[in-house]
Amino acid sequence: MQYIIGDEAARERMKEFPNARARGSIFRRAVCLWAFLALWLTARGVYAQGEADDRGARPLSATEAVDRIMARMTPADKVGQLFVVPFEGPTLDAASGILELVHDYRVGGVILSERNRNLDNRRPTDTPRQVARLINQLQAAAYGLYLPLGNPAAAGDAALGDWTAVQRLPAPRLATQASLPLWVGAALREEGQFNAPLRNGFTPWPSQLALGAAWDPAFSQAVGTILGQELRAVGINLLLGPNLDIAGPSRLMQGRLATSTFGSDSWWAGQHAQAFMRGLHEGSGDRVLAFARHFPGQGGSDRQLDEELATVQGALDDLRRHELRPFARVAAAAEAAAPLRRGLADGFVTSHIRYSGFLHARERTPPISLSEQLGEMLALDEFRAWHQGGGLVMSDALGVRAIRTYYDPSERTFLANRIANDALQAGNDLLWLARYEDGPEDALRPLKETVLFFNDQYRAKPDFAALVDAAARRILTAKVRLYPTLLDDGPEGAAQATNEASAPPGAEGLGLRPADEARPPQDAIVAERDMAVFGATAMQVKTDIVTGLAQAAVTLLHSNWVQEGNLLPAEPIVNARWVIFTDSRARASCAGCPPEAVLPPDMLENAVVRLFGPASTQQIASSQIASFSFAELSAVLNRTADPVLRTRMERALNEARWILFAMLDVDAARHLPSDAVRQFLRQRDRMAAEKQVAVFAFGAPNALDATEVSKLAAYIAAYSPTAPFADTAVRALFRDLELTGAPPVSVPGTRFSDLIERLEPDPAQVIALSLFDAKRRARNLDEFDVHLGDTIEVQAGPIADRNGHPVPDGTPVQFLLRYPASALSLHTDPVPTQGGTARIAVTLDRPETLEIAARSIDSRTSMSLQIKVEAETQAQITSRLPAPAAPSVTVAPRPLPAGGAGREPRLPGPFGIGIGSFLSAAAAVALLLAAYARWGTGAGARAASVQRMLWAVAAAATAYIGYGFAGAALAPILSGTVYALVAAPVAAGAGGAVLVGFAWPREG
Repeated sequence: MQYIIGDEAARERMKEFPNARARGSIFRRAVCLWAFLALWLTARGVYAQGEADDRGARPLSATEAVDRIMARMTPADKVGQLFVVPFEGPTLDAASGILELVHDYRVGGVILSERNRNLDNRRPTDTPRQVARLINQLQAAAYGLYLPLGNPAAAGDAALGDWTAVQRLPAPRLATQASLPLWVGAALREEGQFNAPLRNGFTPWPSQLALGAAWDPAFSQAVGTILGQELRAVGINLLLGPNLDIAGPSRLMQGRLATSTFGSDSWWAGQHAQAFMRGLHEGSGDRVLAFARHFPGQGGSDRQLDEELATVQGALDDLRRHELRPFARVAAAAEAAAPLRRGLADGFVTSHIRYSGFLHARERTPPISLSEQLGEMLALDEFRAWHQGGGLVMSDALGVRAIRTYYDPSERTFLANRIANDALQAGNDLLWLARYEDGPEDALRPLKETVLFFNDQYRAKPDFAALVDAAARRILTAKVRLYPTLLDDGPEGAAQATNEASAPPGAEGLGLRPADEARPPQDAIVAERDMAVFGATAMQVKTDIVTGLAQAAVTLLHSNWVQEGNLLPAEPIVNARWVIFTDSRARASCAGCPPEAVLPPDMLENAVVRLFGPASTQQIASSQIASFSFAELSAVLNRTADPVLRTRMERALNEARWILFAMLDVDAARHLPSDAVRQFLRQRDRMAAEKQVAVFAFGAPNALDATEVSKLAAYIAAYSPTAPFADTAVRALFRDLELTGAPPVSVPGTRFSDLIERLEPDPAQVIALSLFDAKRRARNLDEFDVHLGDTIEVQAGPIADRNGHPVPDGTPVQFLLRYPASALSLHTDPVPTQGGTARIAVTLDRPETLEIAARSIDSRTSMSLQIKVEAETQAQITSRLPAPAAPSVTVAPRPLPAGGAGREPRLPGPFGIGIGSFLSAAAAVALLLAAYARWGTGAGARAASVQRMLWAVAAAATAYIGYGFAGAALAPILSGTVYALVAAPVAAGAGGAVLVGFAWPREG
């Protein structure tokens, strides 16, 4: 202590000690204050986040979003969501009636159609951009905005609408608190038309009958993918289609209607429908809804709705076995309770059809779409889960003449309010107020009256309000799932105020904004980048897919040269003269629109010259072809043609060796010249016998009877009046292409006269048998370790039908089990096929040899299995083919079209590898050789090492390119296993070459 006191330095340090203590105290206080502030700010942030969560700042679930939107909506908002309406014109202006319906009357959806001039397919119109501009205007109107159109020739998004000049519309007539994106729909085929409504600039859509004729759902999925891409790109979010009608005999005689079905077999129709919808959802990214038409099926009808309501004899049980099967197929996975799930219909469009004997009663039902029987069908086991899970139901057009006359046979009044109310009471969620313009009154007046009537009923009747609320909730659920940004709490939140100067109290949690800021969600607006799917390269790929479909679908129905097999005569001889007659009937797509030929009169002539003319195989020149229309032929046959035309046509017919007809359907009541083929075969039967007469059916192939077909040299079904199908039919006639398609309907007078028989098991095939162990794993016969008392599964199939495709599910297979030593045959019930095969479990309960065989309908030949069972040892299993061995019919898998099976169409490479990989490998070779020339040509050990390394890597890249060539050549002829065995050494060798190059010892 003395030392410390006596130390001068220590005394000085002791003097500074209080100051140090003070500084330490300040430091500690600062740390404590910082910690306190941090904790307080953290707690405040957590509390604020909790408040934000309570207000809905976090992403809402679909149910929460719908609840909050419903709480905000006025009666007019809810009622408006139920209605889907048509309108006139390709653009909107301030006086457009649709602006009034959408903004003032709160209508929630529109349907585009050629009939109403919404779609401009005239060239040189850029139809995709025209449609996109129109839809941007419509979506803006739903949010109280008028969007002026930009200059169509402008670059970028400005061409699709000038958002910098957007204007606020006046306050709506009906009170509103929320805005939502519109349904914007289009039909897969407009009623009774051959052509798709979207043509100019879009991929040529094939008919549904063409998809059915390919017998491969992969094509339906690929076409659905293409359609989904293009519809989403222009902003269409609702597709009315596909039609799931099963084509009956009466329907087949109406060619325009028959091509809008997948065929006459309900199982195959369900397969194609499910694949098509899966592709549509994948191509659109789940942004286009598919509404299957016409629930519960009107394929048995014999008239169109512009005539009168059709009545079909059918009990409910019969409908469940036939007409309802495709609808049940697309609703089969509804236990997951999710609309927009791939492979499912998002909704049904109900049919205006009546049934006699529906519930074993003699009286006819009202139109199903307007009656309580609709609810009974939706309550069936096949549809209950789908409907409860969110599947929507939409009425067919409520203004058609058949419905008008049903409610008022005198046609003096149009009971629009009553019809719409009955449709809602029947169970429809969406009410399609279309064809109101067919009446004498102004089309807008009944539309407005119906909306106002529903608003009045909502306020006056609680039960009516409950129906509207239930339908609106289902509709909103689908819209929220269609547009995920509606789940966000931000500038594009779940709903937006449109008629108030500022957001109402509590609106901030819903993402509501002042009226001058409200805009549609970004994912409801079409941008210029969406137009990339219409680029030249993408369009070529998609057209190639449709061409592949045409080659799989186009069918040789009849040929006078067919004795055995499917062969056409030798190709048309060089210098032979041709006469081509085309059903080039003109139709106006709308009132006042210029007529347009369904089949251009020069389409076939151009195809023949382009494919086999001077610039190609030089088999024919345009000077050898004379082309006429059906109208001109009809005039000559009826002796009403002018002398010049008659002389020119008679000379061409006399000089011709080939006479070719391109026909659509026979509808003489509407278009008299459509009967020209039949008239020619009756009046010029001797000429038909002397010439080579060929008919291409671009509609349903049922227009000719057996006698007329027998007079033809060739009868080819082309199914769709588009260029890919015309080219395929011409190539087939010149034997440049083998036809493998088969009609999905019965075609009298041809080898396809009975579809039911064609879909039965081919009697010429040998049914294969295979074994599965207890874990249902396929085993080779010598791998089975089974003993007395064990159970095995025996599979029969795949079983092919007479067209060479797997038989439909439910085809009965009879397994034959026999113990020869005991002369004992075991009874088994028929087993229905699933995916072309059938299985049965067999227990080995006797110590002797069991023989197993199978048969199905007329296919009575199969392999046989002999299982020798002894008490203590492993069973011995052998197989044997019947003697004499019949040729086995195998189901050859079709090549998957690009873009099918869940993939978007992609540009294939010229070799077995993709273009990108090929160019990358080639660039690597070039760069490595350049590096070798720069650094690897010197002297010394280092240069030699670099040289070997570069050559090794170059060799690896070259081997990869060689592998691409080899893969392209070998893949079609090698099985998957052998191909893998070939690929593995090539890949291993390439990798090994790189390793050797790096590991090679240096010299010196």
